[in-house]
Amino acid sequence: MHFNASFQQPKWDWSVDAGIEQLTDHTGLQPDTQLQHLGGQVGFDFSEHYHISAGLQNTRTHYRGSGEHTDQTLYNLAGTAELIPERLSARVDLNLNHFNAEDDPFFAQHQVNRYISGQLDWTLRKAKTNRSGVSLTLSYSGNQLKDRLWNNPTLNEQQLWLHLKTTLPSSYPGMQP
Repeated sequence: MHFNASFQQPKWDWSVDAGIEQLTDHTGLQPDTQLQHLGGQVGFDFSEHYHISAGLQNTRTHYRGSGEHTDQTLYNLAGTAELIPERLSARVDLNLNHFNAEDDPFFAQHQVNRYISGQLDWTLRKAKTNRSGVSLTLSYSGNQLKDRLWNNPTLNEQQLWLHLKTTLPSSYPGMQP
Protein backbone atom coordinates (compact mmCIF):
# COMPACT_ATOMS: atom_id res chain seq x y z
CA MET A 1 0.00 0.00 0.00
CA HIS A 2 1.38 3.38 -0.98
CA PHE A 3 0.07 6.96 -0.75
CA ASN A 4 1.61 10.04 -2.37
CA ALA A 5 0.32 13.60 -2.74
CA SER A 6 1.97 16.77 -3.95
CA PHE A 7 0.76 20.31 -4.52
CA GLN A 8 2.31 23.35 -6.12
CA GLN A 9 1.34 26.99 -5.95
CA PRO A 10 3.18 29.92 -7.54
CA LYS A 11 5.18 30.62 -4.35
CA TRP A 12 5.30 27.30 -2.50
CA ASP A 13 5.05 23.53 -2.91
CA TRP A 14 4.73 20.53 -0.67
CA SER A 15 4.53 16.75 -0.90
CA VAL A 16 3.86 13.82 1.39
CA ASP A 17 4.61 10.14 0.86
CA ALA A 18 3.58 7.17 3.01
CA GLY A 19 3.51 3.43 2.56
CA ILE A 20 3.67 -0.05 4.03
CA GLU A 21 5.21 -3.04 2.28
CA GLN A 22 5.27 -6.69 3.37
CA LEU A 23 8.34 -8.66 2.27
CA THR A 24 8.20 -12.45 2.54
CA ASP A 25 11.25 -14.62 1.81
CA HIS A 26 10.15 -18.10 0.74
CA THR A 27 13.76 -19.37 0.63
CA GLY A 28 14.27 -19.01 4.38
CA LEU A 29 17.53 -17.07 3.92
CA GLN A 30 16.17 -13.70 5.12
CA PRO A 31 13.63 -12.87 7.81
CA ASP A 32 10.16 -11.70 6.76
CA THR A 33 9.91 -7.93 7.16
CA GLN A 34 7.47 -5.07 7.00
CA LEU A 35 8.70 -1.68 5.75
CA GLN A 36 6.87 1.44 6.89
CA HIS A 37 7.84 4.83 5.54
CA LEU A 38 6.58 8.36 5.91
CA GLY A 39 8.09 11.45 4.35
CA GLY A 40 7.35 15.00 3.41
CA GLN A 41 8.91 18.03 1.82
CA VAL A 42 7.99 21.70 1.64
CA GLY A 43 9.51 24.44 -0.48
CA PHE A 44 9.01 28.19 -0.58
CA ASP A 45 10.04 30.84 -3.12
CA PHE A 46 10.78 34.13 -1.36
CA SER A 47 11.13 35.73 -4.80
CA GLU A 48 12.12 34.57 -8.25
CA HIS A 49 15.75 34.55 -7.04
CA TYR A 50 15.49 32.88 -3.58
CA HIS A 51 14.17 29.40 -2.73
CA ILE A 52 14.32 27.27 0.41
CA SER A 53 13.13 23.70 1.01
CA ALA A 54 13.02 21.29 3.94
CA GLY A 55 12.29 17.59 4.03
CA LEU A 56 11.93 14.66 6.41
CA GLN A 57 11.75 10.93 5.69
CA ASN A 58 11.39 8.13 8.23
CA THR A 59 11.71 4.43 7.38
CA ARG A 60 11.13 1.58 9.85
CA THR A 61 12.02 -2.03 9.08
CA HIS A 62 10.10 -4.42 11.34
CA TYR A 63 11.25 -8.06 11.50
CA ARG A 64 7.92 -9.88 11.79
CA GLY A 65 9.16 -13.12 13.34
CA SER A 66 11.26 -11.66 16.15
CA GLY A 67 9.62 -8.26 16.69
CA GLU A 68 12.92 -6.38 16.29
CA HIS A 69 13.09 -3.21 14.22
CA THR A 70 15.47 -0.65 12.74
CA ASP A 71 14.79 3.04 12.14
CA GLN A 72 16.30 5.48 9.68
CA THR A 73 15.44 9.18 9.63
CA LEU A 74 16.68 11.60 6.97
CA TYR A 75 16.47 15.37 7.41
CA ASN A 76 17.22 17.81 4.59
CA LEU A 77 17.43 21.59 4.34
CA ALA A 78 18.39 23.29 1.07
CA GLY A 79 18.51 26.82 -0.23
CA THR A 80 19.32 28.50 -3.52
CA ALA A 81 19.87 32.17 -4.19
CA GLU A 82 20.66 34.26 -7.21
CA LEU A 83 22.57 37.00 -5.43
CA ILE A 84 23.29 39.05 -8.56
CA PRO A 85 20.95 37.98 -11.39
CA GLU A 86 22.79 36.13 -14.17
CA ARG A 87 26.14 36.83 -12.44
CA LEU A 88 26.39 35.34 -8.91
CA SER A 89 24.39 32.42 -7.52
CA ALA A 90 24.71 30.15 -4.48
CA ARG A 91 23.37 26.82 -3.23
CA VAL A 92 23.60 25.15 0.20
CA ASP A 93 22.45 21.63 1.20
CA LEU A 94 22.38 20.25 4.76
CA ASN A 95 21.56 16.57 5.35
CA LEU A 96 21.32 14.56 8.56
CA ASN A 97 20.93 10.78 8.42
CA HIS A 98 20.15 9.14 11.77
CA PHE A 99 20.32 5.34 11.55
CA ASN A 100 19.33 3.26 14.59
CA ALA A 101 19.67 -0.49 14.01
CA GLU A 102 20.82 -1.76 17.38
CA ASP A 103 18.35 -4.66 17.13
CA ASP A 104 19.30 -5.61 13.56
CA PRO A 105 19.93 -9.40 13.50
CA PHE A 106 22.57 -9.07 10.75
CA PHE A 107 24.54 -5.87 11.43
CA ALA A 108 23.85 -3.79 14.54
CA GLN A 109 24.44 -0.05 14.00
CA HIS A 110 23.64 3.25 15.63
CA GLN A 111 25.17 6.11 13.73
CA VAL A 112 24.62 9.68 12.66
CA ASN A 113 25.88 11.03 9.34
CA ARG A 114 25.97 14.81 8.75
CA TYR A 115 26.61 16.11 5.26
CA ILE A 116 26.86 19.69 4.06
CA SER A 117 27.61 21.00 0.60
CA GLY A 118 27.70 24.44 -0.87
CA GLN A 119 28.47 26.06 -4.17
CA LEU A 120 29.07 29.61 -5.30
CA ASP A 121 28.93 30.31 -9.07
CA TRP A 122 30.27 33.59 -10.41
CA THR A 123 29.97 34.52 -14.08
CA LEU A 124 32.93 36.83 -14.62
CA ARG A 125 32.19 37.45 -18.30
CA LYS A 126 29.24 36.22 -20.36
CA ALA A 127 29.93 34.70 -23.77
CA LYS A 128 29.03 36.99 -26.65
CA THR A 129 29.10 36.57 -30.41
CA ASN A 130 32.76 37.52 -30.68
CA ARG A 131 34.28 36.62 -27.30
CA SER A 132 34.37 33.71 -24.91
CA GLY A 133 32.78 33.68 -21.47
CA VAL A 134 34.48 32.97 -18.14
CA SER A 135 32.96 31.61 -14.93
CA LEU A 136 34.36 30.60 -11.57
CA THR A 137 32.86 28.04 -9.18
CA LEU A 138 33.82 27.56 -5.53
CA SER A 139 32.48 24.33 -4.01
CA TYR A 140 32.64 22.79 -0.55
CA SER A 141 31.51 19.47 0.88
CA GLY A 142 31.87 18.16 4.40
CA ASN A 143 30.88 14.79 5.82
CA GLN A 144 30.90 13.62 9.44
CA LEU A 145 30.09 10.04 10.47
CA LYS A 146 29.65 9.35 14.17
CA ASP A 147 29.23 5.76 15.42
CA ARG A 148 27.19 5.71 18.64
CA LEU A 149 27.16 1.94 19.15
CA TRP A 150 30.78 0.78 18.84
CA ASN A 151 32.42 4.12 19.79
CA ASN A 152 34.67 4.10 16.73
CA PRO A 153 36.49 7.38 16.08
CA THR A 154 34.39 10.02 14.33
CA LEU A 155 35.13 10.22 10.61
CA ASN A 156 35.47 13.76 9.20
CA GLU A 157 35.97 14.44 5.50
CA GLN A 158 36.10 17.87 3.87
CA GLN A 159 36.73 19.00 0.30
CA LEU A 160 37.09 22.44 -1.19
CA TRP A 161 37.70 23.07 -4.87
CA LEU A 162 37.85 25.93 -7.32
CA HIS A 163 36.79 25.45 -10.94
CA LEU A 164 37.53 27.95 -13.72
CA LYS A 165 35.49 27.44 -16.90
CA THR A 166 35.56 29.17 -20.27
CA THR A 167 32.70 29.14 -22.77
CA LEU A 168 33.19 29.45 -26.51
CA PRO A 169 31.73 32.45 -28.33
CA SER A 170 28.11 32.04 -29.40
CA SER A 171 29.02 32.45 -33.09
CA TYR A 172 32.13 32.28 -35.27
CA PRO A 173 34.16 35.48 -35.70
CA GLY A 174 32.97 37.49 -38.69
CA MET A 175 29.46 35.97 -38.67
CA GLN A 176 26.39 38.06 -37.95
CA PRO A 177 24.00 36.69 -35.29
